[in-house]
Amino acid sequence: MKGMKKALIGLALGAVAALGVVGFAACDSVITGEAEGEYHYANPWGGNDYGVKVKVVVEEDIIQSVTIVESDYVQASATWTNRDNYLAQEAELLSRYKGVDVDDVMKIKVGISTNPQGQPLTQDEDGFVALKAGKTDLLLGDATQSSARIVLAVQNAIEKIEAAQAEAE
Repeated sequence: MKGMKKALIGLALGAVAALGVVGFAACDSVITGEAEGEYHYANPWGGNDYGVKVKVVVEEDIIQSVTIVESDYVQASATWTNRDNYLAQEAELLSRYKGVDVDDVMKIKVGISTNPQGQPLTQDEDGFVALKAGKTDLLLGDATQSSARIVLAVQNAIEKIEAAQAEAE
């Protein structure tokens, strides 16, 4: 009887350990897929929301492409003095995402204003620009808010890819 009890306890402990390993491996799955993501907030001057919508393609945790998808959001307002400079560099900025690990993008912290609600900060109380950590080469000078909106939209798309993949498993 004692031997049987010890055997059952050993089997139970082995099963718990095996489930722990399977659970740990499932948490560290490789991300592959594509999704659209977006980030937007109310335009404090009226009109369409400021924001951007993107399509992100990921293969084995590496971003393959980021493209801007047609939307009604204002990414670069017509009255912005650096608009032409930003628009000339937008494609090159998007190309910087190719080959970047999704974890590196998800680590980027974007400061968000509470007034107007949702606007990426160009500077916080500590003097940091909107992108406080992570791949700062995903930021264009003189286009901090536009760059930050893209980061937030890409993060939103990655979250959707992760959710769809988790649901499929």
